Amino acid sequence: MISKLNGISFKLGLLFSGIFITLLLLLGPILYGVFTNMFVDYIKQDLLAKGQNHARILEEDFNQSAINYVVEMEKGVMTEVLVLRIAQVLSLLLIGVAVFLIGFRRWKGFLNSKPTKSI
Repeated sequence: MISKLNGISFKLGLLFSGIFITLLLLLGPILYGVFTNMFVDYIKQDLLAKGQNHARILEEDFNQSAINYVVEMEKGVMTEVLVLRIAQVLSLLLIGVAVFLIGFRRWKGFLNSKPTKSI
């Protein structure tokens, strides 16, 4: 049994197995990262293309039937469509800034407040 462990074929088999496992452990995460990035890029490009097509359709003819068409095209998919006019976007942006400033003032006041003693 010991003579088989000292044989050249066993040592070569162990060497090749070690090299194979090492390559698998090194290439596995690298290939995972490459294919994941490729898939994410594909999804991003697809979403951008769909969004641009919906925007083009709504720019050409902004009425209820165009909105219904866009909504119908997005049924059964994981994404959601939000149709806003520029005035709505600006008002939402201003509301967001106002909420941020109010929250910042409260947070700043909280930092500057003196601790109270508990009884």
